[in-house]
Amino acid sequence: MIMCGLLGITVYWAGDLLLDAVWEPLSAWSWILAPVAMLLFLLWRSRLAFQAHPIRPERKALFVIGLANCVTLCRGLFICGLGGFASSPQLQGVLAWVPCIIYASLFAADGLDGLIARACGEDSPAGEVLDHEVDALGVFIAAIVAYQYGRLPAFYVPVGAAYYIFNLAIWLRMKHGKPVYHLRPSRFRRSIGTLQGFSLTLLLAPLINPAGGFWLAVVLTLAVLLSFVKDWMAVIGAHWRLRRRSGA
Repeated sequence: MIMCGLLGITVYWAGDLLLDAVWEPLSAWSWILAPVAMLLFLLWRSRLAFQAHPIRPERKALFVIGLANCVTLCRGLFICGLGGFASSPQLQGVLAWVPCIIYASLFAADGLDGLIARACGEDSPAGEVLDHEVDALGVFIAAIVAYQYGRLPAFYVPVGAAYYIFNLAIWLRMKHGKPVYHLRPSRFRRSIGTLQGFSLTLLLAPLINPAGGFWLAVVLTLAVLLSFVKDWMAVIGAHWRLRRRSGA
C-alpha cells in the first residue's frame, strides 16, 4: 500500500508539471491536492478490504497482494487523478477530451484485473471488494467532474455516491444487531453499472449540453435507485420473506 501511495504521488507530480504548461501554476497545484486526498481515501478503503479478507497465497508471489490487485490499484491511481479536474479550470479545445479519455480507458479496462486474477489463480474476496471500491470511486469522481463542468445536475452527485450510502446503511444495520444477508452476483446490477459507466463517459465528453445531461441524469437516477432498492431487499432478506408468502 505504501508503494502504491508513493507511485500515485509521483504520477500526480508528473501530471502537475505537465499542467503547468497549460494552466497557471496555482491552478496546477489545486489540481494535485484533490487526487492525493482521494488516493488516501482509496488506500484506507483498500486496507479495510485486505484486513477483512486477508490473502494467504499458497505459493510465493512477486507481489504480496497479487498482480491482479496491483492492476486494480493502478486503475485507482488514475481514477483519483481524474478527480483533480473537479477543482481546476475546465480544459478547452482538444484538451477538453482528456477527462473523457481517462475515464473511458479505465472503464474499458475494468475486466482486465479479473482476467489476470483468473489466469494467475489470484481470485479472492479481497480482490472483488477492491475492484468494487475502485469502480465506485470512479463513478463518484466522474459524477463530480461532470457536475463541475455543468453537464450533470446537482441531484445526481449523491446518486454517484450511492455505493457508499448503501454500505453505510449496511454498517448501521449490523451495528444495531440486525441480520445482513449475502448479496449474490446479479446481471441486472452489472447492466446498470455498464449503463452508468457508459453514460458518464458521454457526459465527460464535450458533446452533451446541460439539458441533455439533465434528462440523462433522471433516467440514470431511476435505474440506479431501482438497482439499489432491489439489492437492499436482498440484504435485509425481504425477498426471501416475499417468496415464502407467495409460496404459502
